[in-house]
Amino acid sequence: MKRILTTFILTLLTLSLYAAAFAVTNENDVFIDRQELPDLVIEQMTVAPANLQSGDYVQEVALTIRNRGVASAPAGTVVGVSLMGRFNADDISASYGHLSGSLQPDQREVVIIRATYLMNAGRNILYGKVDVMDSVRELNDDNNYGNTIIEIERPPEGVPD
Repeated sequence: MKRILTTFILTLLTLSLYAAAFAVTNENDVFIDRQELPDLVIEQMTVAPANLQSGDYVQEVALTIRNRGVASAPAGTVVGVSLMGRFNADDISASYGHLSGSLQPDQREVVIIRATYLMNAGRNILYGKVDVMDSVRELNDDNNYGNTIIEIERPPEGVPD
């Protein structure tokens, strides 16, 4: 009897650990099978034109979006770029694009966002976010952000900006 009880307890413990490893909870603490969710991340952000000087404008930002989950992410998922990094109604610097098709697991898509951002001497930071509207149920919403830092040399003393 003791052996059966020990085996039963070990089986329950193993099943509990397995369930915890393959499940996440949503905002209502309801368990969701991890295998059914996409996970969108920004792998890279680049700007054009290259070799910017103080007073130049970034004209487009390329964001490489990857789905690290095991389910596809829908076409039309909104991707944004901002100087402020807030992505809310008062962020007047935000520009948006979207995924052109569904993004399959481990697939990447480069989203080009046309924008005009003035670069000043010093450090300029552009922020990116995939799934700006939080419309995609994902494995992890905390990894939807990225940024790129653009360092602009200050002109020598006596030379106007």
